[in-house]
Amino acid sequence: SNIGIEEWTGNTISMFPNPIGVDQELTLVGLEKDVTLSVFDVNGKDVWTNSFKNTPDRLVVSDIRVHLSTGIYSVIVRSEQGRLFRKLVVM
Repeated sequence: SNIGIEEWTGNTISMFPNPIGVDQELTLVGLEKDVTLSVFDVNGKDVWTNSFKNTPDRLVVSDIRVHLSTGIYSVIVRSEQGRLFRKLVVM
């Protein structure tokens, strides 16, 4: 088993658009309660993190793209439901 990594027990999460282009917003659907989103680059560096309280089912993150250059990133969703890992391609 993965030590320190909790299995995701929450809703199925949709994340789009993916790939994400310039001036696009990232939308996540299916989140609930308090959530922390983190984006890591290929070297494992945390390049963007934000926490959201009482998250709506449809969360739109408007400022994420300006922090990311072209490449492949890992998005980690952390909440009471555990941790969820997703790959995000930035164009």
